[in-house]
Amino acid sequence: MCLLAILDVISGVLLLFSFVPFVYNILFYLGVIIIVKGAWTVFDSLHKNIYFDGLGWIDIMSGAVMLLLFFGWPISFGWLFGILILVKGLWSVLNAM
Repeated sequence: MCLLAILDVISGVLLLFSFVPFVYNILFYLGVIIIVKGAWTVFDSLHKNIYFDGLGWIDIMSGAVMLLLFFGWPISFGWLFGILILVKGLWSVLNAM
């Protein structure tokens, strides 16, 4: 669990600093990983009859923003998803300890 939380922290930092040119190569791979992780979380929650899983949806939306930034879409609010996933990752790291 701590490894996934560290992945969230890295993704949040990359979204916050998405204006740096070398970050775009990493955004694609992390975006796909974060979307898969979020979809896994949402489907697992639905399987357990938990119909509102905000953390999984944050992952899916953040991964989508990463992919849109990679493909050149100018998203002015991408830093908000960076803050959301960074806080989520830090919260998960603290809970995993």
